[in-house]
Amino acid sequence: MPPGASVADVGCGDGQLALHLAASGHRVIATEARPGPAARARERLGECRLGAGLTPLQPGEADVLVLAGMGGGTMARVLAASPEVAGAARLWILQPMQRVERLREWLAAGGHQVERELSSSQRRRVYTVLVVRPRAA
Repeated sequence: MPPGASVADVGCGDGQLALHLAASGHRVIATEARPGPAARARERLGECRLGAGLTPLQPGEADVLVLAGMGGGTMARVLAASPEVAGAARLWILQPMQRVERLREWLAAGGHQVERELSSSQRRRVYTVLVVRPRAA
């Protein structure tokens, strides 16, 4: 995560990642489409915007978009549905749970550059994390 970056945790769930990012000194905007998890995130963070995908965000409001814990196809649809918001971010950090190849194909077709690929593991499961520089809108 770039130092001092403002970060949108899209689909934040219960807000654990957003809480960690805020504790690390980042300005964090947490969003969640489901009322139950959004309420739990609000309890942890004090604020969580309710809405699907990138709709709770304004273009340029976040330097970095984090999408984690959803499928690669879903991530592609979320980013494609709000090109103004997605294209205004400097970086996307994407952690797809499945269909990584579908996401890679969508990124390549759109001219988005995967700058770095990382692996993370938790409880015997290995996750792929893509750090993407979006093509300018």
